[in-house]
Parts: sequence; structure tokens; C-alpha cells
Amino acid sequence: MPDSQEPPSDPQADGGSPATPDDTPDQAPESPEPSESAQDTSSESASESSSESSSEIEADAGTVASQTETSSEPEKDSPSDKGPDLHRPEVQEALARYWKSNLSIMAVLLAIWAFVGLGCGILWADVLNEYTLPLSGIPLGFWFAQQGSIIVFVLLILIYCLLLNRLDRKHHEELVKLRSTGEG
Repeated sequence: MPDSQEPPSDPQADGGSPATPDDTPDQAPESPEPSESAQDTSSESASESSSESSSEIEADAGTVASQTETSSEPEKDSPSDKGPDLHRPEVQEALARYWKSNLSIMAVLLAIWAFVGLGCGILWADVLNEYTLPLSGIPLGFWFAQQGSIIVFVLLILIYCLLLNRLDRKHHEELVKLRSTGEG
């Protein structure tokens, strides 16, 4: 390193103490000792923060202890609390039927959505514009592009929700039946 770099002559001018060759980025420059009142204030704030942190630690320890106590309660081994054995072939078949039904519902609804959104709103909009929406005079292709596809999309979400609730209920009944036949 060349010795041509000199520290500024007035340390107060640049807002800090002059840099020395011994200073490294890891070391903080030495500062003058604080006054006695500043030491009292800092020790009070340190004791307050330590008491706050110790109370937080005690509260967290109490929470952990209460969670441990509740988790150490004896578990019930009644068959109604356990789900079906997923390794049984009958249960695997029921799960496969459930997902096949779910995927077929999704495929049909997505096909309807694509037909209405892409087909009626974009691809065949010019053909549909020859017809008007009853009682309004709005071209049908324009209506599908602006509002119809959104309305159909919201309706498809509602239909999907209703169909899946029914499928879930049916699947749950089938699993309860399989569980009761597997125990007896």
C-alpha cells in the first residue's frame, strides 16, 4: 500500500475520528468513555430489556409446557378416531375412483370454460355478432367477450363446488363403509 494517503487533519470536519492504519473493517474505532449519567441510562435500559426478554422466555416456556402436557394425554384407540388403512386394496381402489371422478369433472368444466371463453368470446365472435342478446340489442359475440365468459366462469366455479361436495360426501360414506367391513 502506498503511504501517500494521509488521514484528514481535522477529524471533526469529516464527522468522525481519523482513520489509523491499524483500523480494520471488523474493528470499531475507539470512542471516549461515556459520562456517568449515560452509563446509568444504558444499564437501566439493559436491565429493562433483559427483564422483558426473560418474561418473554418464561411465557414461551409456559406455552411449550402446556403444549407438552396436552400432547402427553393418552390417545384414544377407538376405531372411529382412526382413518381407513390406506394400504388395503379396497381403499386404494376407492381413492382411485375418487380421483378419476374428480378429474373427469374438472375436464368437463374446463372444456365448457374453453368453449365459452375462447370459442364464443374470440373465435366465433364475428359469427355470433349477427345475433343480438334479447331485450338489449347487444351483439352476442361482444357480450360473450365482455361479460358472458366471466359469468359462465363464476357459474362453473359454483357448479364445481357443488359437484365436489357431493363427490366428497359419497367418498366419505364409502370409506366409512370400508372401515366398518375391515374391522368385523
